[in-house]
Amino acid sequence: NLAGNYVFSFTTADAAPSVTTTSPANGADHVAVNANIVVNFSESVTVSTSSFTLECPTGSSKAFSVSGSPGSSITLDPTSDLPEGTTCTVTAVAANISDTDAVDPPDHPAANYSFSFTTDSAPSVTAHSPADGATDVAASTNITFTFSEPVTVDSSSFTIVCDGNPQTFQVSGSGTSSITLDPNSDLPTANC
Repeated sequence: NLAGNYVFSFTTADAAPSVTTTSPANGADHVAVNANIVVNFSESVTVSTSSFTLECPTGSSKAFSVSGSPGSSITLDPTSDLPEGTTCTVTAVAANISDTDAVDPPDHPAANYSFSFTTDSAPSVTAHSPADGATDVAASTNITFTFSEPVTVDSSSFTIVCDGNPQTFQVSGSGTSSITLDPNSDLPTANC
């Protein structure tokens, strides 16, 4: 019989580093054009700018700097704002990413990892009432605007001028895509 327990240890095969999360997330939309991109890995990795590609849209490469290496949270900082209303694709290039542990192989992710997001675009007016050039509009008519997305507005966001004379009004619908201007009194018989 042994006089005591015999203890020893060993290390199992290393797991390949992998992407765990990203910001923006895959499929995100309305991403700010000046947003940085964060790629989180399952373990500490060493990367450089050649470890990733950034295309907005596909086929149109964008320049960026990289920070956080070595580490498990890597930030890509585009050198200029991304184009508005565009789908951007980021690819983590497996062959150019290495883990920092001494247990190898594997040293690199098993495969490239790609994700996409869509940048925000400026809101636009998609419809309004009364129509441009409309005639015989009732003096008590409210003016409505429909925007391409929800907008935050107040009375300083609009003007109503009839034959050179500013008109006062109330605004409702801020925070939605449908905005109504309600003149404080009937509009004069004039071109507004």
